Amino acid sequence: MSPHFHDLHPPVGPGAPAVPPARPHGLRGPERTPEPAMTGLDNEVWSYGEEAYPIPRDYLHVRERPPVRNAADAGAEVAL
Repeated sequence: MSPHFHDLHPPVGPGAPAVPPARPHGLRGPERTPEPAMTGLDNEVWSYGEEAYPIPRDYLHVRERPPVRNAADAGAEVAL
């Protein structure tokens, strides 16, 4: 994967803790032939390399902190 892609499309940004389904997905890259349920290249936060990994790692830790977790749980109850 080109390092330029890391600058243009970080895998997880500041809004991701509030919107976990906003994970990037879709077919990108010709390295694999698409099959049912495949999304192309790897999209996990660690798939972007060591240099890019600290940014999504830090934001994902925010999602697991108690205030954010409690707000998500309370919102889920209201939505139901």
